[in-house]
Order: sequence, then C-alpha cells, then structure tokens
Amino acid sequence: MEETELAKLKESLKARGLSFEVYSDGPGEEYSPHSHDFYSELHVIEGEMTVQVADEETTLTLGEFFKVHANVEHSAVIGDEGCVYIDAIKQV
Repeated sequence: MEETELAKLKESLKARGLSFEVYSDGPGEEYSPHSHDFYSELHVIEGEMTVQVADEETTLTLGEFFKVHANVEHSAVIGDEGCVYIDAIKQV
C-alpha cells in the first residue's frame, strides 16, 4: 500500500473513533480461536491473512478489511509471505 493511501486510511480510522496498531506477522503464524469485548477491524496493507468466524473463512489481501464484532469468536492464519496489517479497535 502506498504511503498516501496508508495515511488516508489512518486518518479515516481516527475520524471514526478507532485506535489502532500496525502489526507484521511471519508466514503461517496462527491465532487460535478467541474473542474480545471490543469492536475490531483488520486492514491488510501487505501480504495476506485468512480470518475464520464460525464455519466461514475469508482471505484478505492488500486493501481489504474484515470487521470483527465484540464477543465474536474468531481465528486467523497468516499467508505464505507474511502479512502487515492494521488492527483498529473501538470500545463498545
């Protein structure tokens, strides 16, 4: 993702009241099923990740995002080339 696009995304998240961190995970890293008491958005800015909620899997690539509502169990697996992503959260 180009720097100008990334800056616009960060501004948009701030304007919507979300706080965020940028993460970089290695190939094949796994997040076992878990939930949290806040709303979250995962925004892929490089690479790929697959998010699973219940029986549905969604693979995210550059520029795509996934909404995870509070208290919803989900898991994730990072793609073969790793993934850089923004995890944006908002307390509910």
